[in-house]
This record gives sequence, structure tokens and C-alpha cells, in this order.
Amino acid sequence: DWPRDRRLAALAALRPGDLVYVPRHVMMIVGHDDAGPWVIHDTHAGRLADAPPDRAVSGVVVAPLVRILADGGGPIVDAVTVLVRVLPSPAGDRP
Repeated sequence: DWPRDRRLAALAALRPGDLVYVPRHVMMIVGHDDAGPWVIHDTHAGRLADAPPDRAVSGVVVAPLVRILADGGGPIVDAVTVLVRVLPSPAGDRP
């Protein structure tokens, strides 16, 4: 039920190795750049936001999280259900 700006802030606080869950799928944060967090995940006939409809991808994909589409065609950011910090936070660092 979080608004998009709160979701994006929570995702920006994630570190490499942290997990992002959406219905029936999990992705792992591998880094950040100006586009935001990048994830690695498996995909079967998935599609990136700026790819033509006939350009499905299958296999392992590393992509900016904001470019990945959810099953309904909307941004995957809106479908996130759980964020998991895998490694302990350094003292004073909070997601």
C-alpha cells in the first residue's frame, strides 16, 4: 500500500545482495546508478519497458529495476511485495 515515492526510496536504500520480491518472482540487487537499482533475475518471455512487443527476453537478465514490467504491463516497482536485507547493515545504516 506504499505510494510510489516511498517504494522508490526503500529500493534506493537497498544494497547489492538484497532481495526484491514480487508475486511469483524474486530479484537480487546487483548495484545502483543514476537509473536507480539494478537487479539480476530469471525471465521467461519477459519484456523490458522500452523493448518492442516482439522482443521477448528469456534467461538471466541484468537490468535497471525501473525498466522491468510486471505481469500487468505496469512498472515492477508497483508490484513489489517484500524487500529483504541479506547481509547485516553496518552500524548506524538503516534501509
